[in-house]
Amino acid sequence: MADHFGTFYIGNDSNRNTDKLTFITKWKFTETNMTKFKQLLCDKDFSEIINSDCPNSAYDKFISTYKTIFNKTFPLLKTRFNKKYMKRDQWVSTGLLASARHKVKLFKKKLKVNQPTEILNAIQIT
Repeated sequence: MADHFGTFYIGNDSNRNTDKLTFITKWKFTETNMTKFKQLLCDKDFSEIINSDCPNSAYDKFISTYKTIFNKTFPLLKTRFNKKYMKRDQWVSTGLLASARHKVKLFKKKLKVNQPTEILNAIQIT
């Protein structure tokens, strides 16, 4: 005898945090911001850091100056997470995201078309 019925469990996921991936923060790296960052670094006077006798204090001053300019030039932006266009995991590449969008598009075409021959024609058109 064999049991061919599937076994599954439907649980209550009310404790699950759904807001975890709705917003992400990231820096906005644009060409204008990069140019502004380079210009601010060039304009900054580093003579106090270069003339410092203690390498630890010189390093601390340099990192502080660098971080101040970086945070001023590249502000952190809070953006909404869109799973169609943003990577959910490290192993998800942009090619996989594009393939997934293409697969969804083909599936929607399949749902619109009922006959198998029309499905083949619809796939060959794209």
